[in-house]
Amino acid sequence: MSDDRDDKWFLRASRELAEKAEIDRTLHDIANAIGERRSRDLLDIVAAVEQKEGWSTILDHLVTVANNTYSTPASFGKRETSIETLKYREMIFSLLSCEGLEPVKTDTMSLLRMLESNASLADASQSIIIHIQEIAAKQIESGDTLYFNLATTQEFEELSRLLEKIRNEQIASLILQQEGKLVDLTPLWYSDYGRLALSDLGIKGTKAITGFETRSQTIKNSTSI
Repeated sequence: MSDDRDDKWFLRASRELAEKAEIDRTLHDIANAIGERRSRDLLDIVAAVEQKEGWSTILDHLVTVANNTYSTPASFGKRETSIETLKYREMIFSLLSCEGLEPVKTDTMSLLRMLESNASLADASQSIIIHIQEIAAKQIESGDTLYFNLATTQEFEELSRLLEKIRNEQIASLILQQEGKLVDLTPLWYSDYGRLALSDLGIKGTKAITGFETRSQTIKNSTSI
């Protein structure tokens, strides 16, 4: 009788160890896909786990790996590195079909917690897209347009038109203050089109010598549509 109990305990312990090992492998695979920005692989992993374990399980995994490490090439000097916060956010937004909307002023974990009641990745994506678009629209209308990138997707046409309109208005209304022989470029850096144009021109910092006015007009002309 004692032998039977020992056998059952051993089998249960072995099963639990095997289940834990499988979960650890899955978390490692998810972390690596995120760390290496492999969107397609991440989607495949999520789909496989969702089919087997359900959406709630994969959602738990996605939350867990935020604090995990991923494998890096030997040339990096260490075998594992922590998942970068921005990279994690980019991959989560990509998984949820919200690429380009990462600058919305809301925490990634808060967004994931909103998805606990959803039944699937598809269901979660549909609900979160609506929510994020509403936040993004208010943010853009307020003039906060930095880092939104909707040029590569046809998913958010109305939001993209609003973004373009506000950015053009920002450039058209820019006034650069002159201080002696220096021009203050700060307003350009706070405008997305201005920021990109300054980067293209190789300009750094918030000051430029007098004579920049001509180039600033070029920036306005080149970014206005």
